[in-house]
Amino acid sequence: MYNKITLIGRLGRDAEAMESKAGNTYWKFSIATNEWISSKGEEETTWHNITCFNDYVGKQIKEKAKEGTLLYIEGKQVYSTYINKKGKEITKGNVVMDRFGSVCKIMEQGQTKTSDNLISKVFEKYSNAGMM
Repeated sequence: MYNKITLIGRLGRDAEAMESKAGNTYWKFSIATNEWISSKGEEETTWHNITCFNDYVGKQIKEKAKEGTLLYIEGKQVYSTYINKKGKEITKGNVVMDRFGSVCKIMEQGQTKTSDNLISKVFEKYSNAGMM
């Protein structure tokens, strides 16, 4: 069995560095994906929370991608359950990008800036080498 999710969407908020209780840095951000719902005759947006444990990827997203940037993400879907303040059980989904086996590519649609193309190539190089 294998848990893998692939998302292509727009960065909803800039990546934020967080620190675990053990002192390790990880990155949190969100991605919006859109899907045409023909029965409603409109587009529907779904928000995905992403947690990235790959420091290199997190720093690159923080430095090179801003809100609205198109990203390609591969990770695994994880669910956690907790009890909120009102005593209600809540299940929350999260996409996790581990240090290895995850992929992130910055896809700058319609842009031909050399720096943007270089960033995509760097991400592709490390992704193909299994480093993301």
